[in-house]
Amino acid sequence: MYISKRFILLVVAGIVPAMLSFWRAVGAYPFLGYNLLLIILLIIDYSITPGLSKFGVRRETEPKLSLAAWNRIDIIVDNPSHYSFKAKIRDSVPESFITDNEIISLEIVPGTTNISYNVKPVKRGDYEFLDLHIRIRGVLGLCVRSKTLPVSDRIKVYPNLKDMRNHNLTLVHKKRLLSGFQKIRQLGVGTEFESIREYNPGDDYRHINWSVTARAGDIFVNRYEPEKNQYVYLMIDSSRVMNEEIGGIKRLDYAVNAAFIVAETAMGNGDNIGLLAFDSEIRRIDRPAKGETHFRILAENLYNIDISETSADYEKAFSTLQSMQNRRS
Repeated sequence: MYISKRFILLVVAGIVPAMLSFWRAVGAYPFLGYNLLLIILLIIDYSITPGLSKFGVRRETEPKLSLAAWNRIDIIVDNPSHYSFKAKIRDSVPESFITDNEIISLEIVPGTTNISYNVKPVKRGDYEFLDLHIRIRGVLGLCVRSKTLPVSDRIKVYPNLKDMRNHNLTLVHKKRLLSGFQKIRQLGVGTEFESIREYNPGDDYRHINWSVTARAGDIFVNRYEPEKNQYVYLMIDSSRVMNEEIGGIKRLDYAVNAAFIVAETAMGNGDNIGLLAFDSEIRRIDRPAKGETHFRILAENLYNIDISETSADYEKAFSTLQSMQNRRS
């Protein structure tokens, strides 16, 4: 237990009357009585304020957080008493995280109180949130109870999927986050027939559908879209040059973020996605495939790419890629 600032202020406030009582030869009895009353109130406050072991305090967060993005962390406090308390909570945030609120001030009401803060991871990897440190002020505001609660939560920091959604929502179909960059391309530049529509100024004359035009009496053109079921290869340089930081984030993490966007985009259009990570050696190969299961494997492998201390051998990387394509053909 600690004494609060309010208790100290009340003690200080009693000094001036005590000095006046001595000056008027009243004696020390008023001063002693005043301080005795404060001590009694302090004991009462401590007695009626429930111990923190009776409070339920837990942390809630997603098991996967996004790199270089603000992620919400919820703190839930269950108060079994009928009193409200002023409180402060400090979470044990991993060292490589930036937080917008190191010490959370809140009022714990009877029942359940929910408060949140945000963290921004600056490095991919596995992390653990450890203890929660909580302090509450007594019912009368004279004492302070504190306790460290052993609350452990393991999380993983993945490439920034939140930014991927935010920056691409205008380009996607509602049923997928990112539905094919092939759909985003201008229709008419592919070879797969998509539909027929009326001619607009600027359309390619080579796409005029003469049979439909003759029957309808107006000019109609064919619309095309790029081929589907293509093979998309993600090549990630994990050499030492990728260890440089830009805006507090390593180059490799920017590359992995971009690879996630391309992979999600290609998957949404049914393309086959492959991965090749390299430095002076080939560190990772995932042969092209499609589907949710393959994407989850690919995402996990992207997550696990680490920076090496060697230089990149692009000749070996492209030679390996060429051999993968030759075997496919």
